[in-house]
Amino acid sequence: MTFSRRCLAALCWVIACDSWAQVVPIAPAQVPLISPAQVPLISPAPAPALAAPAGAYPSFVALRLNGESVSDGVLFLRAGEGGTRFFIGVAEARKLRLDLAARSPAVRFDNEDYHPLDGIDGLTYHFDEVGQVLSVNAVAALFDAQRFRLPPPPLVDATRSGVGAFLTYDVISQQSNAPGQRNITSGQAEVGVFTPQGVLTQSLFGTANGPDRGLLRLDTTFTIDQPRSLASWRFGDSISRGAGWSPLARFAGVQYGTNFATQPTLITYPLTAMAGQTALPSVVDVYVNNVLSSTLQVPAGPFTVNELPTVNGQGQLRLVVRDLLGREQVYSQSLYGSTLLLRPGLDDWTVQAGALRLDYGIASNRYGAGFASGVWRRGMTETLTLDSGVEAGNRHFAAGGGATWLMGELGQFSASGAWSQQDPLGAARREGHSWTAGWERRSTTFNFGAQVRRSSRDFRSVTSGGFAPSRREVSAFGSYGIGTSSIGVAYALIERPGEAAMEFAQATYSHSFRDWGFFSISAVKSLSGAKNDQVFLSYALPIDLMMTAGVSTTVSDAGQGRYVENRVSLQRSVPPGDGYGYRVDISDQDRALADVRMQTRTGLYSLEVARTTGATSARVGASGSLTYMAGELMAGRRVEEAFGLVQVPGFSGVRVYLDNQEVGRTNEGGNLFISRLRPYQVNRISIEQLDIPLSVDAPTLKLDATPYLKSGVVVRFPVKQSRGGIARFVDDRGEDLHSGSVATLLETGEQFPVAEGGQAYLTGLSAANRVRIAWAGRTCTISVPFEPGDDPQPVLGTFKCSLR
Repeated sequence: MTFSRRCLAALCWVIACDSWAQVVPIAPAQVPLISPAQVPLISPAPAPALAAPAGAYPSFVALRLNGESVSDGVLFLRAGEGGTRFFIGVAEARKLRLDLAARSPAVRFDNEDYHPLDGIDGLTYHFDEVGQVLSVNAVAALFDAQRFRLPPPPLVDATRSGVGAFLTYDVISQQSNAPGQRNITSGQAEVGVFTPQGVLTQSLFGTANGPDRGLLRLDTTFTIDQPRSLASWRFGDSISRGAGWSPLARFAGVQYGTNFATQPTLITYPLTAMAGQTALPSVVDVYVNNVLSSTLQVPAGPFTVNELPTVNGQGQLRLVVRDLLGREQVYSQSLYGSTLLLRPGLDDWTVQAGALRLDYGIASNRYGAGFASGVWRRGMTETLTLDSGVEAGNRHFAAGGGATWLMGELGQFSASGAWSQQDPLGAARREGHSWTAGWERRSTTFNFGAQVRRSSRDFRSVTSGGFAPSRREVSAFGSYGIGTSSIGVAYALIERPGEAAMEFAQATYSHSFRDWGFFSISAVKSLSGAKNDQVFLSYALPIDLMMTAGVSTTVSDAGQGRYVENRVSLQRSVPPGDGYGYRVDISDQDRALADVRMQTRTGLYSLEVARTTGATSARVGASGSLTYMAGELMAGRRVEEAFGLVQVPGFSGVRVYLDNQEVGRTNEGGNLFISRLRPYQVNRISIEQLDIPLSVDAPTLKLDATPYLKSGVVVRFPVKQSRGGIARFVDDRGEDLHSGSVATLLETGEQFPVAEGGQAYLTGLSAANRVRIAWAGRTCTISVPFEPGDDPQPVLGTFKCSLR
């Protein structure tokens, strides 16, 4: 495998991009205020302070601001006949967040500046001479504007795994009485070893068809995830990541880049802002499309809430402001957002190099040409994200760039272009180009969009392995939904080199009858190329939460005559926990199917019988996993992303809950294997208190688990027998020791108070214990034996203590 100088240069270019494209999330720039409720206050430089009025004097009075008590003693300057004019100190006004500098000239008294409260629009005051209380009422615009931001979800701190291994499997065996058919068994398995440094996985596929046997290696990969850096390393077999003009490809080599999936709580798309105002401290409820998103408290005055959650498509933000008196204000704002954009300053990039995988699923170790490539995306503004990509192989180079941007409520636009060059040995240089343009607009009722892609005859992506892309692709869609009904249309045109164009249109309609079922009809019409028209009608009726009955009709015409099939079905879904499900499907075209599935703690097992055109076949299947961790080998359901071992040492039959849903009970050793946890997210695991004896000390009944991908985590609940009891202490005369005496367990140093009746509850006991009693400077030491039993609060007996 050789690399040209272009290949090397491409890799260096991508690495250079990496040197300044940081993966650590960057806080977005301040969003411009987008609500008319926020009026910027431009305060000119204050004029020099004037002399205080004649006869002015300082006075301490109680202050109420907008009906709320602020202080029992604030220094004001009083003037005028009877001291009816009030002046507030500049420092005190600043403390109350009153913006008075541009609204009233300051006066100076005793080297301090004061603002008169007279003549200010929106401010009134009244003084109670008897109570010496000054009541000031000010509109919201007189307060300094405040900025708030909703607290972002905290970044997760995943738990480093120990060392362990797992095996997941899916096995199916089929027997048919059709002529020439034999017993066929096939299966797929994945073996993994997880360590604190990373995860090594190996996937395999095997078949046994009579005497024929075969085993294929699929993927061998070592993955190192770095959640704090939002990045991942992959060594071995992987899937390339490229720009929109570059197809995905399987390859073997090394890949490093951004992986936002390691921090699912991180918001990568731009957020928005909204402003309002209130005259009193208030509570603000934030609604996104009429769904309560968050709540925060704001003080009196204008305010702006930054980094509000957005929507994908057209939506509405609403701030509901409730003050201390129960008065309510509502601020609404329509917006159009996109979760495909990146926040300003946030980068998303990947670099990779290796050899393309050939005949995946057919050959175990067949590789093609070497290549190196990279892709980089960056959020430039709140509405614009740019991307670029480069690929290089042996005498082959391709590069391109693109952009995604929002244009107000017109929707989301995207465009990209790419150029390629090939220098085959002994052949003329070939250059090609490709470009794509698209637009879409989504809302709660209307959704529509279109995309066009054109490629020249000689354009080739390095990762395509030399295969020519489509010369032209055109697609469009539209849908409208209101209430319980929706209708949609779609169109697609694909032109490939040397092939007839494929062009078709599709229309769908659906309606929900709520508890009475769901109806849908769809039609596909070929407009060019091979004829393949079809109409499909279906009606499904829910019987209960688990069971559904349905009927359907399919009418198709593929150029060989019309074909009509009617089917009726009844199915029961497999529950999330242990249980069974089944399906019965009967067609009027001599086809029928029946299967039953049983899910247990150790896996999912199925039995299926089918009849097609006079032949009957039977199939049995099993899927599950074997996991070794924390010194224990466990059988469980199929491991998908992450898993865990819950330990309640010494206690069997304890119910375990995952996010308040029961997932099973602990076995004889106090363990329960959970096969499906969410990687890089907080999984809340709890145990049932009623299943634990009262004599058990359980400091907590809830623990959180945050595992890595394809890794296991041990969740051990710190439960133990309390080993405690009630002892009664008396003096030489047999009278109870004074309450307030202190009993100290000498083996542990722990102290226990002696209550009325000379009783003390001692914990942490062993078979033999020495207890020292202290009272008023006198002490005694006695022996207190302990014998474990079923009683959660055993009475240890009466013990004589001679204080000296």
